[in-house]
Amino acid sequence: MSSHTDFAAACGSAFETDSSSDTFDVLADERRRATLSVLADRTDRGEPVDLSELAREVVDLTGSEVAGPSPDAVDRMRVALHHQHLPKIADAGLIAYDIDRKAVYPTDVPETFE
Repeated sequence: MSSHTDFAAACGSAFETDSSSDTFDVLADERRRATLSVLADRTDRGEPVDLSELAREVVDLTGSEVAGPSPDAVDRMRVALHHQHLPKIADAGLIAYDIDRKAVYPTDVPETFE
């Protein structure tokens, strides 16, 4: 029998707060899950990821374009990440997002989602 407490213990401190519903809301969206997946691959480096580069990789993971992401698709994703998805993920405490530099900083939390 699984409980919220067991899940929180298995997944780390990000789930031990009253904002668990925020975390689950973040994970409900495919683009946000793809974003966390991209960042999980970079957590060990600790380097920020440029917003445009992140958008390109998220489109690669979520898109169906065989020949690679189109510039329009990447631009739309960049705008959606900047205005909608990254602030929501950052508010849940899963990433750090520097809006002025348009840089996303991976944390240890995305490793949980690998």
